[in-house]
Amino acid sequence: AYTIVIQFSYGEGSEAIQNLASQISSVVYRTGKESQLYTCLIFEEAQFYFPTYNLSPELFSLLTIGRHGYLNIIANTQRPAQIHKTLISQSADVYIGKLFEMNDIKYLYSTIGEDALEAKNLQSGEFIHYKIVEGATEIICVF
Repeated sequence: AYTIVIQFSYGEGSEAIQNLASQISSVVYRTGKESQLYTCLIFEEAQFYFPTYNLSPELFSLLTIGRHGYLNIIANTQRPAQIHKTLISQSADVYIGKLFEMNDIKYLYSTIGEDALEAKNLQSGEFIHYKIVEGATEIICVF
C-alpha cells in the first residue's frame, strides 16, 4: 500500500491545483485498478481541490468511483462550507472538530443533521465522529 499526500503552497491558483491533482489522481487510479494495490490520497485543505462549484470531472470520478481503483482518501479542511457536497456524501466517515463560522455549521447541518450543532461547543482536540455510508469509498473527512 502507498500513501500520497497532495499539498500545495497557499496562493496557487485553484485551477492549477485541480489540474495537477486530477492528473495525479488519474494515474493513481489507473495504477491501482491494474495492480489491485491500495493507495491512500491525502488532500490538505480540501476546499482547493473539491470546491463547491467547478469540480473537475476527474476529481468527481475520483470521489464517486475511486474504490474501483483501490483508492482511499483522507481530506481535511477548516472550511466545510467551501467544499463540494459530493466529498461528504461519498465519505464513509466524517470527523468534525471545533467550528466557529456559522456558514460551516449550517452546511454540515444540512448534511449530517443536529450533530453538527455541537461543533461550536467542542474543546480543542475533541471531534464528533459521524458515519455516513457503510460500504462507501473509504473517504475520511476531517473538519
